[in-house]
Amino acid sequence: MARRLLDVVAAGLAGAALSKLVLTDDLLSGIAPPRRKAAPPQPQEESSQGSASVDAMARRICPHGLPGVENLRVYSGFCSSVNFRTRIPNWVAEHLSATEAVDPAANRKNSRFHEDQTVPAAFRASNEDYRHSGLSRGHLAPAGSHKASQQALDETFVLSSNILPQELSNNGSDWLRLEQFAKGLLKRYSDVYIVSGPLFLPQSDPTTAKDASPKGKPVRKRVSYDVIGPHEVAVPTHLFKVIYASGSNTEPPRLSAFVLPNGPVRGHPALDEFVVPLEQVERASGLQLFELLENRHSLPPLCDGTNVKCGMGYYDGRVLGWKLLGHLKLSQDCNQLKQAWDEVESSKGKIDSMPIMVSTRDSLAEAMVCDWSPPPRKGALSHAGG
Repeated sequence: MARRLLDVVAAGLAGAALSKLVLTDDLLSGIAPPRRKAAPPQPQEESSQGSASVDAMARRICPHGLPGVENLRVYSGFCSSVNFRTRIPNWVAEHLSATEAVDPAANRKNSRFHEDQTVPAAFRASNEDYRHSGLSRGHLAPAGSHKASQQALDETFVLSSNILPQELSNNGSDWLRLEQFAKGLLKRYSDVYIVSGPLFLPQSDPTTAKDASPKGKPVRKRVSYDVIGPHEVAVPTHLFKVIYASGSNTEPPRLSAFVLPNGPVRGHPALDEFVVPLEQVERASGLQLFELLENRHSLPPLCDGTNVKCGMGYYDGRVLGWKLLGHLKLSQDCNQLKQAWDEVESSKGKIDSMPIMVSTRDSLAEAMVCDWSPPPRKGALSHAGG
């Protein structure tokens, strides 16, 4: 499984360069509602409430231990730690309860992405940062899990505290499947606790000198990531989600950690393929997760790919459509692009209509000078950006 994860990560990184060819506002609107000015709700935060008060409120959401206490923010359904340097959360924690009521009037069409006014302006992400970036405004605490009220739903759209730059096909497919899996655990457990966040993972640097050992392995690795917009919002290389489920009458408490690359993932992997040891996430993030849980590193897993399987999870036409978009973006040559497009063609009737499919194909075909493709439509690249 570890080898499979490395393959998945490599595939995601391979598509990163080509993903910049399809930077359109149409793509952004596929996940986010249109921008509109609103009077957004604001969190309880340290400067106005006192660190002790905010800490106590956060611990009600995180009874098994806070991952950290830097720049805490507490909302109706989640709490988070804001990183002023990267302009995104260090982590976001949620407590989902099977007894929580859902307001049928709560509708994400009424929600708008908004700035976190409690973050100093110099360190605050804005909607303008995402414009023409080719990246979506990705939720860590998903909107669909917080519909106790319209306010609770609106709060999940706050930048800096809950949103980070996320590659589009991943946000709409594999990450969405993981979010739905976590929410679906409420059918078996009364309580589900989740901590999600960004990772900035190193890669071996082939340009560095070899060490003096007989094996001659590189002595250094390099952490490299993009930033977007005038505020230089950091784009993580990977995302993590750690899920702890308890309160079942038939099953013991279980915990699993997942890591996904922040990019397209080739194939249709089961969620089990993204499982990693909890220690690996803690080491990479610098966070202690669920530290008050006894034997947290030896709890039975939610899935391990062998004895307990998570499987494919939620998979409908929308998820498949975003997945196939990712396959297009991963194409390295004309032959791979044709194969990816054949997969799109064979899935018609199963996937949601996505005009971005055609513009992505045309952009890549033009860049790779593919003879098989029809000429790009006039203006197909007019919205491309850097």
